[in-house]
Amino acid sequence: MIKHILLLIALISEPLLADGVYVGGVSKHLFQKGMNENNPLLAVEVNNYIVGGFKNSYSDFTVFAAKNFNLKTVDNFSLGVMLGVTYGYDCQYESICLNNFIPVSSPYVSFTKYNIKPTVLLFGEALYFTVKINY
Repeated sequence: MIKHILLLIALISEPLLADGVYVGGVSKHLFQKGMNENNPLLAVEVNNYIVGGFKNSYSDFTVFAAKNFNLKTVDNFSLGVMLGVTYGYDCQYESICLNNFIPVSSPYVSFTKYNIKPTVLLFGEALYFTVKINY
């Protein structure tokens, strides 16, 4: 299924004039043990709006939408925050959850020297690593 989603994102991202796509994803949970830390992500960004899907910490498929706020760029590093919402987490495991919707506030740092941009963000209590590919 992930391959099909990747193909779909690749096919639609160019006609949508996408700024880039996010691919891959691994995490390191800071406080909880035994969580899924292989979190493949596929997302597309258009005009600082991001939509996509990933395998969450409980190994469930989760979709999300967020707005990317680039707060500061210093040399080859960009600092920002992504604000949005996810759908797909089980509310019995999350304190701020309504009908499987959870708000997201994820600060990040991204290395911006090249069109392939490694990015580390804080997602809940996990450090999350992904790569943004700019067009």
